[in-house]
Amino acid sequence: MNLEQRASYLVLHNQSQDNRTVEILGDLPSALQRWQSGTRISPIWAIREFCRHSPEPDPFDGKSTLLFLGPIQLARLQAEIRAFADAAKLRLWASMGCFNAVISTADRDNVDDVIQWARTNNVPFEAWNINDGRVGRIRHSVLKPTDYEETTAELAALASTVTEPALRTVLQENLTAIATAIARAGAVYSPAYSDFKNTAAVTKALLDAWHSGDLSTLEVHSRLLASNAAISRFSSQAFSGVPPIIGTECHFWIHSLLGTGSANIALSRLVGWLQKLLGEADLPQRIAELESDTLGVPSLADLASDAQYLERDLLTRPPPEPDGIPVPLITYFSGRDGFSSHLQTLSAPLTAIAECNSYRSNLLTVTHEIAHILVQVLLTHIYPDLNQSEGLQIAEIIAKKGYRAANWLMAARQLLLEGIIGMEQAESGQEIPMDDLAEELPTIAIRQRREAQEIIVHTLDFWYFYRGEPDFYIKSIWHSWCAIPGIEDRVPEYLMRTLCAVSVNLLRESAENRFPAALRGVRDTLKSLKAEGGVLSDYISIALEHIDRIERDSDSGKDFERQYSARLLLVRLVGIFLASDRLAAKLFSDRHVGKGSGYESKQTLEYDQQPIGNPLSFFRAHLKNDPGESESLWVLHCLAFDMVADNDSV
Repeated sequence: MNLEQRASYLVLHNQSQDNRTVEILGDLPSALQRWQSGTRISPIWAIREFCRHSPEPDPFDGKSTLLFLGPIQLARLQAEIRAFADAAKLRLWASMGCFNAVISTADRDNVDDVIQWARTNNVPFEAWNINDGRVGRIRHSVLKPTDYEETTAELAALASTVTEPALRTVLQENLTAIATAIARAGAVYSPAYSDFKNTAAVTKALLDAWHSGDLSTLEVHSRLLASNAAISRFSSQAFSGVPPIIGTECHFWIHSLLGTGSANIALSRLVGWLQKLLGEADLPQRIAELESDTLGVPSLADLASDAQYLERDLLTRPPPEPDGIPVPLITYFSGRDGFSSHLQTLSAPLTAIAECNSYRSNLLTVTHEIAHILVQVLLTHIYPDLNQSEGLQIAEIIAKKGYRAANWLMAARQLLLEGIIGMEQAESGQEIPMDDLAEELPTIAIRQRREAQEIIVHTLDFWYFYRGEPDFYIKSIWHSWCAIPGIEDRVPEYLMRTLCAVSVNLLRESAENRFPAALRGVRDTLKSLKAEGGVLSDYISIALEHIDRIERDSDSGKDFERQYSARLLLVRLVGIFLASDRLAAKLFSDRHVGKGSGYESKQTLEYDQQPIGNPLSFFRAHLKNDPGESESLWVLHCLAFDMVADNDSV
């Protein structure tokens, strides 16, 4: 089954219950010219084998049935439904919605075959009787999980647990948003139903923590607010165009008829796959357990320079026991937020729907956001909590000259603290006297936290998700940055983060060679990237000019190198305490193709039933500078419906 490259547009004119018409138009201008107040639209792509003689525009003359089916792997239709044996008797299109298969046929037996198969396999469907373009009788599936009433009863119980005015409104919005998501997910996509049940459990846990005094009202309000926005966007995107189609509308207007459910499922599955592997590794808990590891704890000088400590691997220790329910990340697409993350939410840019396998909107960039969430949790164990007197006292003790850590957790904290103090001194150009350090520590920790977190995140992202391959990493992140408008003044900051990330490969080099080697490698890759073209802004030229200035101007170069060297302690923190060869290998293992390669053989725009065991490898095989929207649809369908779970634990 092969996907046509050019999109058509399925257009519904929904004027009233007795006046609904549907048509297929060949281009967007034609649809805009015929727009009415109740018009809704979705792009659809013909499957060539079933639309060879399909004229456009198509007003649906005569009597026929328009069937919507999904979410489904399209190759299954031809393999399992008798009606698809005769391509002349029906037409088939792919869409971005949860109903990702759109079928038109005038043969009643074909309609019965499709509906019977859908009911037998619990696949949601909707069928419209069409008479000269007018929508008549509508039938649709009615699916509901067996525990649906029990789940909604739990939501109802939560609604009466809080009377605090500051929380009441945001909690009401949270519970109704979850109720909407659960109802719609239960009707079309059971994995999302399970995830939103867990989201409800997270809300309950937040309220329990608030009742017990472990979380403040402001903290609970903030988390619920972020959750509400994400649930609302996910539901309006993924669960528009589901039964009944007439009753829902996606606010991503080009997909207002059928929504973007397939894209949302793909994003959710990719993030869930990553979250599962990292969750099984449980790096934060393994870091916390270092407090009881007192064997061979090195001095700060050795920790900051000796290559032998780079051989440590936290995953050689037994995995910790699972703690509580898995907390699903609520994923969605956003034109405003772009790639962004919080503890419970993760967004990707709307442009990724149309070009998810382009370098500039590469959906693999979600790995950076996953790393942000992971590091945010990790830092609760390592970064000094200077909001509490105990945290300040620990930081003051660690910062004293000659301090020797008694366990590996304190050693990690010492290395981090030395790094942020060094960053502060390099930035100010002045050394902080020891007598003043205790007083300055809170300010330093607050001021340097964001940058410290970014350095650790970029290094983790490079090490794990880009397999420590500098060219691929630099090309990916700079394409992504060059698609963001108005950040010219931040280019030196991004250059520094790039240099630091790739330097995790250089930690075994001599100290005097690291910076020149990193600078040379980044410069060469940026030059080749500039020569290729295809980036949306001139930030690469600005970065190359900055590198030239560093190499030409002795004072400027020394200042930049001092800042780099201070951050290198954070890179060593990743190399010693967070980088695991075992986990890195697991992230690119794939029992379906062997050693995580081979998806080049999965032909673009061709639907088959070849499983995908590793989405990172699949993405790499299909990244392009300027792919078409049909290719993005195909990649998203592959992620949504071809990915298989690998249950081997880390």
